[in-house]
Amino acid sequence: MKVGINIDHSVKEIEVLITAQEQSGTVNDLYGHFVDFDRKSLETITAYKDDIAKIVYVTDIFQIYRKPKILYSNTLR
Repeated sequence: MKVGINIDHSVKEIEVLITAQEQSGTVNDLYGHFVDFDRKSLETITAYKDDIAKIVYVTDIFQIYRKPKILYSNTLR
């Protein structure tokens, strides 16, 4: 399986395209995962940097890690 990310600043919402040779259980599971994620996901969270609150889109977060008593995240923006 190949996975890629294409950043296009002209799009208004995330688009996920699954390309496969044939319909299969894996394809259906992937599709179901993305549909469920979209239904259940939060859109934004409040993050703090240097004691300043910032709104972060959950879909922009690509990494979350923690150090003692602090939770960090890296985003695409």
